[in-house]
Parts: sequence; structure tokens; C-alpha cells
Amino acid sequence: MRNRIIILDPGHGGRDPGAVSMGINEKDLNLKIAAKLHFLLQNRGIKVKMTRTDDRYLFLGDRVRMANNLKADIFISIHCNASNSPRTNGIETLYYPESFKGKVLAEEIQLKLVDKLKRKDLGIKTRDDLFVLKYTSMPAVLIECGFLTNPEEKKLLTSDSYGNDIATAISSAASEYFEKLNRKEVRR
Repeated sequence: MRNRIIILDPGHGGRDPGAVSMGINEKDLNLKIAAKLHFLLQNRGIKVKMTRTDDRYLFLGDRVRMANNLKADIFISIHCNASNSPRTNGIETLYYPESFKGKVLAEEIQLKLVDKLKRKDLGIKTRDDLFVLKYTSMPAVLIECGFLTNPEEKKLLTSDSYGNDIATAISSAASEYFEKLNRKEVRR
């Protein structure tokens, strides 16, 4: 069996900061979490490619093209959420509605994140309007790791230990997903 390949996509970058909260840019947190996850996945023997490793702007099409050209097994986009209400909090994982394997991957990631982080479970949700979920040719998820606009979650998201916990949970979920594929528990 060939080595599994995961594309990690730290959302936003360069001129696109993503959510901004009191001087904290989402793009920077996404990159830090993805770098930690990259390290953990490689230690599990998984081949990992990141769409960006520094603060650069990438078109969504470039992110998708990279994943499709590499024939990656899964695509994981890392994000932090924002809301008009500072009370809104929690973790959610998004997937494309027509992707059964994307749903299985989203379920595994959401389960591990909520269990590890002890944060509010906003569940898995379908999104047919997100470019990176719609146009990747492999199962893809977009993870919202917490709300930068919530004071408690912002404090957590900016801490190294919480970033490590996020990366650990996602790494474990990806490995579990691949095990399910190996055991033929996921067929479609």
C-alpha cells in the first residue's frame, strides 16, 4: 500500500488576515496549528504537504490544484471562527454534502477535537459553497478550531498548549480515518 498523503491548508495568509481580534490575525494561528499538525502527522509516517508554510497569499484555486495534482488522500483546512456575538463559542467541522468519505473524516475529527479540548460541540455541517471543499478531488474538511471573537477561546487559541492539543486531536483523527479505510469500514 502506498504512503498516505495529507494536504494541510492553513487558511488565509498574506493580504488576507482572516478573522482579526485585538491585534490577533487568524492567518497566523492557522499557520501555527498546521505546522504543529504537520510535525505530528510526519511522525506517524504520513506524507504531508502544506499549501503554505509562511505568511503568503494563495488563491483558493491554487490550494485545490496543489491537492488534486498530488493526488492527496485527504485535505484538511485549518481555520478559526468569528461571530458578531462575543458569547458564541465552540468547534465545528465542515465538509462537502456529496462526499461520504468527507463526512466520515469530519465526524472523526469533530469527535476527537471535542473530546480532547472539552469545548462546545457545534457539530459537523455541510457546506456546498466553500471552494476548497467543493473542488478538491479527495475527502476534504474545513475545521473551525474556535472563535477568535470569544474572549475565552481567543485566549486558548493563542496558547501553545491549546494549539498542541488541537494538532494532537486532528492527527489522531486522521490516523483513525486511515485505519477505517484499511479495515474497509469506509467504502464509498
